[in-house]
Formats: sequence, C-alpha cells, structure tokens
Amino acid sequence: MTKMNERLILARKQRGYETVRAATEAFGWVYQRYYNHEQGLRGISLEAAQDYALAFGVDPVWLVFGDDRFAPKWDERQSVSRVPIAGTVAAGTWVEPNEPSGDQAFFNGTLPQGTVAYRVMGDSMDQLYQDGDMVFAAPGDLAALNNGQVIVAERVSLDGTHEYTLKEFQRLEDGSIFLTPRSSNPRHTALELSNNDEGTLVRVLGRVIASQSKVK
Repeated sequence: MTKMNERLILARKQRGYETVRAATEAFGWVYQRYYNHEQGLRGISLEAAQDYALAFGVDPVWLVFGDDRFAPKWDERQSVSRVPIAGTVAAGTWVEPNEPSGDQAFFNGTLPQGTVAYRVMGDSMDQLYQDGDMVFAAPGDLAALNNGQVIVAERVSLDGTHEYTLKEFQRLEDGSIFLTPRSSNPRHTALELSNNDEGTLVRVLGRVIASQSKVK
C-alpha cells in the first residue's frame, strides 16, 4: 500500500499541478507546510487531509487510509470551487458565531456566486448534518424559499449582537414562518422566525445547497 504522502503527491499531479509551488499558490496554502506534508516530514491532520482531498478531487478516505474502494477515477474529476468559511452555525438555538478565520473550503463541483461555507455546531440537524460537518449556503431570498429548504438564519439585536442558527424552513398557511429542527434529540423544538420581537431583526443569510462530511 502507498503511504499517505505518496497518495498526496499522486493526487496533486493528477489534478494538473506539476509542482508544489503551483498547487500552494492556486489554493493559498503555506508552501513549506504543504511541502513537508508531501515529503512525509510532518504528520497530516485529518482537517488538512480533507482540504487536500477536496482541492484535488479525491475521496478523503482514500487519501487518509489508502482504501482502494474509494480510489479516484481520474477521468471523472470535477472542477473545484473554493469559498470562504464564514464561521460556525449552531444546529440548536441561536448562538453567536466565531469570527471568520480567513480560511477557505473546497468543494468538488461548481457553486453559485456568493456561496459561503459554515461549520455545523450541535445536533439539532443531525438527521441531515453532523456536528463538525461543513454546509455550503448560497444567497437566498425569504420570499422565494420553499418549505423543506435548509437555511442559515441570523438574528441581530440592537446592541449589535449577531446570532446564527441552521434549520429547515417551514411557512404555514397563515403566513407564519418556523425554523424546524431535523434531529434525533427530542429536546430541540421549532423556532418562530419573526421580526416582531422588540429590539431584534431576523433575516436569511443563505439556503444550504451542499454539504461536506467531517472526516472521522
């Protein structure tokens, strides 16, 4: 079986980046760190391996473990989208997100302009997304949303506090809107999306169009 760093080199070259410099400049990686990973001079974290796998269009399970069942079919490679990670989004109640780190997420395929990524935190959507997964959200208009779509919503208070949540959108016949959990945990309940609460404003940041599982 090949070593992980050898599979990393193969993936890079098959993606069309003949040199380490070409790959690191294309994806904004630190040259020396990536070079050390390819040379086997430094261990590769699961998070870094997942970024590399997505950038080069291979399955992270193959890259990390060398499992041939997940080996890439090089003639079926897709284009890769790179989008900013906007922070964490709570799959629970309203929670303040962490500050954007400036990091980027990679997705095999084309994403709409304006798409950003969020790291899921919590279990209120665990029937769809697990804690630590990445979701990709494209700009969405509240009036155009359909029942069953998963959205990232933001609540803003007069004191400037911003809080996010990840939920399924539901509009009732009377026009009221609820953010519904999809969870195996019964303690999670639906949240009403309302701008009637004094001192708060609620808006839709985006609709989830894709996701990426965390490498176990």
